[in-house]
Amino acid sequence: ITAYENVALNATFRVSNFAANQEPHRMGVKEGEVYNLEELLGGLFLASGNDSTEVIAEGSPGGRTRFIEAMNRKAEWLELKDTRLQNPSGLDQEQHFSTAWDIATAMRYTYLANIPLKEIMGKRDYHFSKTDGHREFWLTHISEFMKENSSIKGVKTGYTDTAGYCWAAVAEKDGKGIVVAFLNSWAGKEDASRLLQQFLP
Repeated sequence: ITAYENVALNATFRVSNFAANQEPHRMGVKEGEVYNLEELLGGLFLASGNDSTEVIAEGSPGGRTRFIEAMNRKAEWLELKDTRLQNPSGLDQEQHFSTAWDIATAMRYTYLANIPLKEIMGKRDYHFSKTDGHREFWLTHISEFMKENSSIKGVKTGYTDTAGYCWAAVAEKDGKGIVVAFLNSWAGKEDASRLLQQFLP
């Protein structure tokens, strides 16, 4: 949200060594490569790329620190009362926290308020064409459930040792839409299936 609302989709970002070496989930960028924002957002959603989030934060106006400040201002604007962000990727850090409700609220806003983001969120595969800045490659969505279930219009997965397996999704079926989010699950696919069947049978 913060990136899309403050930077043009065709704005370019150069990959630093720090960003290229983020773990565990990676889009696969390499130091020195150049990507535009749309490509990096594709890597963020499809690969849950911690590397892509750092590239965006570092290359945004004011750099990483200002970007994180802007993320927190947006969280306040969205009235996410139990969210505080210390990094752009969501990796474990002291005083970095959120709730399933707040994450679902942000997911709903992303889907409804930003049509280009909605389109990026809905991709099952993403083709990175060869440019002067980077090589050609393909990404397929990290979420098997996203690939198997046509009612799901966007998914963001996550995992850390502290948070466990996390999942937030937008789903639509027969004219009805819902947002589903859960944190600290050790049976993510099963929990996602159960929640969707319960609320969007």
